[in-house]
Amino acid sequence: MNVVVSEPFLCLAVCFEAVVHALSGISDLLSRYSFAERFGVVIPPGNQALQGVISNVKYSADCREWGIEADPPGVNALFRAQGVALTAEFESTAQHQDWSFEDQVTAFVQTRMAVIFCLDYGRLYGKTEWAGQGHAVIGFSSVRRDNDVFVSIMDPGPDRAGLYDVGIHDLYVATGRRHGGFWSLSPITF
Repeated sequence: MNVVVSEPFLCLAVCFEAVVHALSGISDLLSRYSFAERFGVVIPPGNQALQGVISNVKYSADCREWGIEADPPGVNALFRAQGVALTAEFESTAQHQDWSFEDQVTAFVQTRMAVIFCLDYGRLYGKTEWAGQGHAVIGFSSVRRDNDVFVSIMDPGPDRAGLYDVGIHDLYVATGRRHGGFWSLSPITF
């Protein structure tokens, strides 16, 4: 998987854009900007990062609200409107114990085209100053080493854009925060 770099606060939109592009082969079928316009973006007061790019912007001093919060009916409606032949489902980590999270994520990564994890940036990377800030990454493969499962992720950044292997327990802990969970995307079958 190629690394796609995000603008600040658009990591979820970039993850959806990258998945749609990878599965369809069409780069302009769904853009991060149309995704962001549809759901809106919350950014810190005074931040000008998206000025002139996105009009559906709200402001909050609470870092837990920054970014985009999407819902499955809205994502699937956007997919239909844009001609994207995928269906999206969101599953909260709160529904899982650590062992069932591992089983579910491993099965999804192996059988579906993409999984997008919504997680706590500070918890994933051990940065207490960023604790509570939401982030999104794409999981695209998994491997068992010794007794641990590692998921290969594409992090769109912008700060840590790149490809990483992350332990399943670290993903479980990082996604266990507010709004944490994962999107699974699969082709629509007729």
